[in-house]
Amino acid sequence: YCFPAEIAHGAIRDVLDSGADYVFLPHFRDMPTMEDVKAVTCPLTQGLPFYARHAFGFENGKMLKPLVAFGTGMDESRESFVDMAEELGFTREEGDRAFDAGLAHYESFLSAYRRLGKKVLKEVEENPERVYIALLGRPYNAFTRDANMGIPRKFISQGVTVIPFDMIFDTDASIPPNNYWYYLQQDMKSVTQVKKIDNLYLSWISNFSCAPDSFMLHYLRWMMGQKPYLVLEIDSHTADAGLDTRIEAFLDIVDSY
Repeated sequence: YCFPAEIAHGAIRDVLDSGADYVFLPHFRDMPTMEDVKAVTCPLTQGLPFYARHAFGFENGKMLKPLVAFGTGMDESRESFVDMAEELGFTREEGDRAFDAGLAHYESFLSAYRRLGKKVLKEVEENPERVYIALLGRPYNAFTRDANMGIPRKFISQGVTVIPFDMIFDTDASIPPNNYWYYLQQDMKSVTQVKKIDNLYLSWISNFSCAPDSFMLHYLRWMMGQKPYLVLEIDSHTADAGLDTRIEAFLDIVDSY
């Protein structure tokens, strides 16, 4: 398993040991796409509730695994979540209202997040003497403290501002065709932003055994050309000091560039 899947196993075990009544493990089938192909998550993310069920011997009803299928619109998964509400003892009407409320909060967050991204990009362009780093990867390996091994803080301690990739990507940016990975669509569109802003660089957090990254990193190299970037491939054995050294060396290269 890759590092995020290993962490998922540990997190599930922790939740079960805490005596929780339920474990919420949705089945992510497809997500909203920005290209002319469906957008999906990787097979291990899609399959998590199914292999976790066997790994931990879940009792009937202990795991909640609604289908998350947003490929043709957010409403596609409504029925699955309403069924889950009923399973938890609520009425279908209550489940329906909860789905609407959750969706409204999610869309409100996305709107505010994207507005902040535009504000941040404007700040980057107005401060050409400062170095900014876009953090690419996936939210569950690049943005979570247990999975990213403190990499954002390591950049910040060097006086560099770190920006999440999903805040700044350009929806209409042109990327290599047939890109059906949901997060990597956003990553590739973020790369196009980084390439055209002089003082914005990127660090891509990857994991050993990551199949999508095995070819996405080739696209990254072709798209970036001669502009420096940093790929940090990590797992549970990665040494902290090694990350420090690579980040410091990368920032030296950026300074020279």
